[in-house]
Amino acid sequence: MNLKERLLLFRQNENFIPIIISFIFALILVPVIIILLTNILSKPKKLSSPTIQNPPAQIIDQKLKIISVTPTNNSTNNGTLPVIRAVFSRPLTKPEQKTVSLTTVPAIQDTATWSYDGTTVSIVPTSSLHQGATYQARLNTINFSYDWIFTIASLSSPSPSITNSQSQADKNYGELWKQTLENYPWYNSLPLQTKTYFVYFDLSTKEFTAKLYPTNSSSQDTQVSQMKQEILSKLTSLGVDITQFKINWLVTPAS
Repeated sequence: MNLKERLLLFRQNENFIPIIISFIFALILVPVIIILLTNILSKPKKLSSPTIQNPPAQIIDQKLKIISVTPTNNSTNNGTLPVIRAVFSRPLTKPEQKTVSLTTVPAIQDTATWSYDGTTVSIVPTSSLHQGATYQARLNTINFSYDWIFTIASLSSPSPSITNSQSQADKNYGELWKQTLENYPWYNSLPLQTKTYFVYFDLSTKEFTAKLYPTNSSSQDTQVSQMKQEILSKLTSLGVDITQFKINWLVTPAS
């Protein structure tokens, strides 16, 4: 190849030299740019401290109190079978109810039952109290104790007609309650209560009412069916013949 031909070949390749140089430069520059961008993006951004807002105060009376007791404090001329009742400031759960107990001086034997809404405990002596005796009563709960005294009427107490009337009423109530427990021995185990249902027995109608609270979801029917099966199983385990009693099912979806 002569010189003229070599010069001609060089001129033909001369246009590719800038392209080759640019390509080499790109190969070197691109990794550098990637490394720089990675370092910049990986640095944690300085975040401004969020403003912490305290939630609005909510006044929720969760403290358990006794609103009233029967017989009342320092009362006299009470019958020999008084129904000792205590009304609480809010419903008590089943575990809380188990912590409630009554002690008296002189001591008495009693049977305790709870109202279906869990706010009232009724304590019935199993035998007549002593005439003319003053009883020091203490109702114990898991958080506090409540003390009061009451006196049973004696034969020499004034207003015998009132005393006899009260005594007879208390006796009738005690006998009625005794009969109730004989007819429905599982009554003291009620109500059935969970986060999703509440079941109680109405003595006046002799029917059960079951309030169900399923969540708002597509599986609501399935939830209700499962609750009913669980309730029927629990009632049966308590000794309730579910074929003999009507159960009113009230479904209220939880909000």
